[in-house]
Amino acid sequence: MKRFATTVMLLALAVALGACGQGERRLAALNLATSAPATALTGGVAVGWPKTLPVDVLQPWEEVDSQGHVVPPPEFTLAEVLA
Repeated sequence: MKRFATTVMLLALAVALGACGQGERRLAALNLATSAPATALTGGVAVGWPKTLPVDVLQPWEEVDSQGHVVPPPEFTLAEVLA
């Protein structure tokens, strides 16, 4: 049993060291400046972050107070919801 545990531990250590032993080759692959544009990776469809943030507007279920702040909904207990 001890020999099996030692073998498994050495195998796990070899896999772990092999995974992080790529050096500069791995870092170059992750460099955003040298990577391909997103359109090339998605078959010509441009994806990514939007150019502007969405506008925050009042939702139909929200209520506002006299200062224009959204009023949090009332908190219900489980008994009130199930009643």
